Amino acid sequence: MLDFRLHTFMDLCDSKSYTKTAKNLHMTQPAVSQHIRYLENYYGVELIHYEKRKMSLTKEGEYLFKSVTGLLESSRIIRQGILSLGQKAPPISVGAVPAVGEFILPHLTAEYEEKYAFLNIHSVIGRTDTLERKMRAGELDFAVVDSEKTCPELPHCMIGSQQICCVCSPAHPLAWKSATFKELTNQNIIYWEKDSHAYRILNEKLKRQGLTLNDFSITVQSDSMVSILSYLKATPRISFLFKSVIKEKLDKGELAEIYIDSFHESEAFYCIYTDEIQKKEQAAHFMEFCISRGIGD
Repeated sequence: MLDFRLHTFMDLCDSKSYTKTAKNLHMTQPAVSQHIRYLENYYGVELIHYEKRKMSLTKEGEYLFKSVTGLLESSRIIRQGILSLGQKAPPISVGAVPAVGEFILPHLTAEYEEKYAFLNIHSVIGRTDTLERKMRAGELDFAVVDSEKTCPELPHCMIGSQQICCVCSPAHPLAWKSATFKELTNQNIIYWEKDSHAYRILNEKLKRQGLTLNDFSITVQSDSMVSILSYLKATPRISFLFKSVIKEKLDKGELAEIYIDSFHESEAFYCIYTDEIQKKEQAAHFMEFCISRGIGD
């Protein structure tokens, strides 16, 4: 636990008022002043500066504030870890569209657990409309979706964007080559079902090129990302997928990219949640971690 006078200092940094801090901490104003003087004497520096009755932190005060903020976070994590010893971590229900849920969320979970604490994740991977329904039903703590219009009544923030790439088997004649959309209209495509949000997204992107998916020969439709990837590896088809989905397979040489002239499209992803998540400490912390890390290419 931190020295109680540091808690007084931190509150004063937030309130910027001795009177407000005294009220917040149920102290007298002289007691607040005494705590600050003690810290200044202890560290041998001035922490608080006043100019024209306006309070500000000195550079030493700024340093102390940042340091104590880190200590408070570490203390919270230690407490969380101690409380979780011998008992299962509280479940966190996270919803995500396939590109995020299958290819990004597992890495974020592993990174979080290495840095903080073990998670008890209930991962729901589904289409945007399914996640929207589950969010409204209170079945998810938060969700990462590919539409800003999902649950517009709930708080949300952009968490990153993903580049859309044209991809195929390494054995495909166009593998690692440049091509025009005109050349691609002769190719067989595998893609998401027509009523999916992913289908609508790509269709909107193609309209900027004067095309729609109807101009292509879609010979396989699927609702499974794993299925789409398997078809790409096994058959001479092409598809349009997010970079995060194919990056590892590109690096391993299991898939190849087709470079399309003048096609540089990406799609934004959003994190949506409810105010109830603040009542679940670890769920809120994991969500904030995911937001801060982002899901960029």
